Amino acid sequence: MSKHGLTKERIITASEDFFSKYGYYGTSMSDISKATGVQKSSLYSHFDSKEQLFLKVYQGVLDSAAAQLSNIFFDNRLSDEEKLHQMFLLFCLSETADILRIGLHPNPECQEQTTEILLKFEENFKTLLIGLFKRLCVTKADDDCCEVFFFLLNGVMIKKDNYRKDEYPQKVELAWNAFCQWTKIK
Repeated sequence: MSKHGLTKERIITASEDFFSKYGYYGTSMSDISKATGVQKSSLYSHFDSKEQLFLKVYQGVLDSAAAQLSNIFFDNRLSDEEKLHQMFLLFCLSETADILRIGLHPNPECQEQTTEILLKFEENFKTLLIGLFKRLCVTKADDDCCEVFFFLLNGVMIKKDNYRKDEYPQKVELAWNAFCQWTKIK
């Protein structure tokens, strides 16, 4: 990889960390410049704006999540119930969950693009979910099941800040169990 490419990757990695910890508005290009050792003016030679940088990071996080979901789906050591549960936990408890949460409340400057990225991701994820629902003989309509799954995930992720750190995993499991009861999975 070229020096330019390595620098760009370093910027993206640092930005993901900052956006995860401090959100979109709590992250500045100056913070990223200090963390990477790349002059602020040079950041703009890689990314035209903070919005463009955020969108690159967000797309990368969703691409990574898609790969992880695919790995879970094709893991023959897991039952279909375990696969679905692992997928749910990936969004709620993974290291990238905070970036995914930012996409649920996108900043106005890049809301349209963020929403487009998220909806495309969800559409692709739906294919895996519907496959699992069919194999689990879930009697609810596929689209309804997917929508409830996404709504539940979004709600749990949005409420994360309302709970103590030790409470949140319990709330995630409570939501998961409610979904299982509704779908009659267990």
